[in-house]
Amino acid sequence: MKKSVKILLAVLAVVVVAGGVLLGFLLGRGSGSTIGREEALAIALEQAGLSKSDVNDIDIELERRKNGSPRYEVDFEYLGADYDCFIDAVTGQVLAFSGEGRALGGGFQAFAPGQNAPVPAGAPAEAPAEAPAAEQPVQAPGGDAPQPPSEAPAPETATADMITREEALAAALADAGLAETDVYDIGIELERRISSAYYEVDFETASTEYEYDVDAFTGEILRNHTEPNR
Repeated sequence: MKKSVKILLAVLAVVVVAGGVLLGFLLGRGSGSTIGREEALAIALEQAGLSKSDVNDIDIELERRKNGSPRYEVDFEYLGADYDCFIDAVTGQVLAFSGEGRALGGGFQAFAPGQNAPVPAGAPAEAPAEAPAAEQPVQAPGGDAPQPPSEAPAPETATADMITREEALAAALADAGLAETDVYDIGIELERRISSAYYEVDFETASTEYEYDVDAFTGEILRNHTEPNR
């Protein structure tokens, strides 16, 4: 009888010790044995090839799961791009990583247990915008490149060999037999073409509206038109 009691006590002692060891392991796995948030961030930044000063909007969350070891989800932004990294909270292994602008194409790249996550060579650089290629005139077979249409507009800027707006107005007023003090609502616009240029001069009197086209190089009156001022 005494021998049976001793055996039972010995079995209970083994169970208690084993239970304590298991409980201590589980408690340690859930808290003390996990890496810290700063370490998780450092791992994620190394995976992205960035430093802490490069990024903003840092978010670090520890996820405790029913099945599997806990993991950190580390998010941050760099140059407007979002980066997400899942890290095993016990081993520090990168489980999955995504980063816009990289070869990952913005999707997650997962890593199998024991597989080393490749570290990018450097931080992503914004690709310079490609300047649109200038359109080249088509070369005609056996001839020179075709010239643009003669009526294609050019910038409305007078050159040194042109008369001024004031001179164009003076030519139009002289043709109309008027002085500048006789008219109002004066409008002067330079209209340029590839092979020519002229000033379009408009003004009014109490009774008449005047429209003139004055050659911008010679001051010659090219066209005039009048109509009653209504």
